[in-house]
Amino acid sequence: MSASKRSKAAVITDFLELGANAFVGGVMVAIALAAITLALASGAQAGALDDASTVLSRQARSPAPADDGSSTVAAGALWGD
Repeated sequence: MSASKRSKAAVITDFLELGANAFVGGVMVAIALAAITLALASGAQAGALDDASTVLSRQARSPAPADDGSSTVAAGALWGD
């Protein structure tokens, strides 16, 4: 092989090697971030249905109008007059 062909082959080989290393590095970072996310999320729990944060207080009204039209909340364009 001539020197120019060897030079081109070396450049192509280096480029492919760098691309493969970047791909493998990206996959490793993704795996590490997924593991960290799972470790941090393992202690998270949803609120119970009767928690104060998940239940409307008795004074609050639903934004949806009642069947008899007694809701005092303005429904906007979602419900008719």
